[in-house]
Amino acid sequence: PAIAVSTEAGVDKIISGAGSRISNLSGQPPVVHDPTLSYEPVDELIARLSQTDGVQHLSGNYRGDLGTPDNPGIFFVDRQTRLNGGIGEGYGILVVRSNGELEQEGVLDLSGNVQFHGLVIFENAFNLIGRGTPRIFGSLLVGNTKNTLDLNVDLSGNIRIQYDSAARRFAELASEQVLNQNRYRRITTFE
Repeated sequence: PAIAVSTEAGVDKIISGAGSRISNLSGQPPVVHDPTLSYEPVDELIARLSQTDGVQHLSGNYRGDLGTPDNPGIFFVDRQTRLNGGIGEGYGILVVRSNGELEQEGVLDLSGNVQFHGLVIFENAFNLIGRGTPRIFGSLLVGNTKNTLDLNVDLSGNIRIQYDSAARRFAELASEQVLNQNRYRRITTFE
């Protein structure tokens, strides 16, 4: 499926909100109910990552980089942030906390041609608006830590979100580097 949610009410809300645009979702079925989904492991990962050295907390007019294929990073947007200065691509994990918006005046402004490869997480993002031209290649998670279904997602603009299994590796590499979880080191190879 293109979208998996943990409740039947969530399926109904997405289908009714998408209206005729539901045909833009590729996947069979486009939206599915999966009662085994839980946001709790993601919430625990976010809490652990947010307190770890090597994680960048972005704010204001950010002009730095967002990681490379060889050195992906972990980036947190905790307050109003605008990505400036010709940032074209990013790699790794991007966590947008509280209200996440992908438009001009939101918490996160990716209104240029920014592409992010990896995992993008909107935590407690009750208003995710995708009216700019950002591209996300990898996986996108939208979840909340509160017991509420009040989640509004508007992806009516030029945003492009495409699952990419290769981009998953950028998120894994970023996590391994920061959490020192690369358990094995190849010493030699025999054939």
